[in-house]
Amino acid sequence: MFKVKDMIKRKKSIMFVPGNSFVTRNYLSTPFFDELLKLKESYNLDVYFAGIESNPVSRDIFDKVSSFLSNHDISLIPLVPERGFFKERFFWKIRQDFLHKSSVYRFNDINSFITHKRYRDITSNLKNLNHDYLWNTDVWPSYLGFPFPKSKKILNIFIKMMTMKLISGQNSIKKVFDKISPDIVFIGDSQTPISFTYSIYGLMHKSYVIGNVRTWDHLTKNGPVIPHLSEYWVWNNTMKDEMVKFHNVESDLINVVGSPQFDNYFNIKNLNSDSILESHGIKSDVNIILFGSNRFHRGIGEPSIAKHIAEKIKSSFYSKSNFQMVIRSHPMDQDFEKRFQSLKNYPFVKLLKTPNIDNFNPIQYKEDGYLMASLLEKSKMLICGQSTLAIDASCTNTPIINLAFEGQEDVPDLLSVSNRYFVNHYQDLLKTDGTKLVSNFQELDNQISNYIDNPNQYSEGRKKIKDQFAGDNKDLSSVRIFNRLKEILEN
Repeated sequence: MFKVKDMIKRKKSIMFVPGNSFVTRNYLSTPFFDELLKLKESYNLDVYFAGIESNPVSRDIFDKVSSFLSNHDISLIPLVPERGFFKERFFWKIRQDFLHKSSVYRFNDINSFITHKRYRDITSNLKNLNHDYLWNTDVWPSYLGFPFPKSKKILNIFIKMMTMKLISGQNSIKKVFDKISPDIVFIGDSQTPISFTYSIYGLMHKSYVIGNVRTWDHLTKNGPVIPHLSEYWVWNNTMKDEMVKFHNVESDLINVVGSPQFDNYFNIKNLNSDSILESHGIKSDVNIILFGSNRFHRGIGEPSIAKHIAEKIKSSFYSKSNFQMVIRSHPMDQDFEKRFQSLKNYPFVKLLKTPNIDNFNPIQYKEDGYLMASLLEKSKMLICGQSTLAIDASCTNTPIINLAFEGQEDVPDLLSVSNRYFVNHYQDLLKTDGTKLVSNFQELDNQISNYIDNPNQYSEGRKKIKDQFAGDNKDLSSVRIFNRLKEILEN
């Protein structure tokens, strides 16, 4: 005779391994989180988040996010609960500092990506590798490809080694899987070393392992994806084609799910944009020019360019109408207010500080998502460097100007913003004719004036950017992800 407890089904569970703060933001601070809560309730799920970022975060941030999740009966567990024994730490360092970096170098070299050529040019031709404007991720030493950088056999050996428990195993993570044994493991960034570890234990426990591609440029920049997962998620069909062509993943295993970060744009009718802007001191009844600044090393000349625009507005050069220039910070820019300090002298300039990703706060980021959608809806144009913001702007059909010069600053060509457009993903975006690339102040002034007179200029191209890069928006990304997880749980 069965006992009652024998008849009770084991609760199903999902483990999210974001692997990056931006991925965490996309799943906790967008409409997807509401869908996740509905899924949790419908299927009586246990939901776990393993870490926030692939690097250790402070105890304060961990506790803050843990408290937020626990309010919804979701558990946050440390990404790597314990450091591990000497052998684990030894192989971990080999994997991090050589095997993974070498596999990225070799993969990009074999496929002759434009992005990789740019990195090689910087590494081999820039005389001062300690240059103040140089970012460490732009340097890729050639020894990472030694010997035979074009050898697919060596690359495959390295990838195979990274999928071995001896190299990528970690006992404290194994213990987590032994305890939880999740039905679904969601890998938020399927190209990072730590993700190889989680995929090993997920597959060992017969979990359904989903490999998500973090963002639109990674398939032609960040090396091979983890092989042999249950399925893969990408934003759009362009990424799906890249995954098939370069990563040899079967088309049937790839799902185009969009990205929850765009959902607010496609759901903008539900926002009270005027009220949201007014609460931040932004006037919705004037000509808003949104200046999307980047991190210092990617936007060296931005302050001088913003000041030039401010002077032109002050002199009524573009129009006699009222303007407000909103300069928005990048979420990883620690020096934003210092860099743009002089712009505070203009009464029509608003410095808008984005919540910093290093002080991760899910509620602040949710509110910031509403603000960004409202800003783009009401702005006359977006001005930015090489940035994903161009895709965001295309979702609201906001005219786009891409900066390809450094204003008044003298910057080596290899490190200038103009050089940053020589990457695979942005070359594809520029082919849509949905944005105007400007290379000097005169071109910038002309294009600002053109957009004020004719905001529909390049509108067809912006639609191409939206369709090609933000993905199909017939259903919100959050809804598509909800439906796919539901299908997996029911099978």
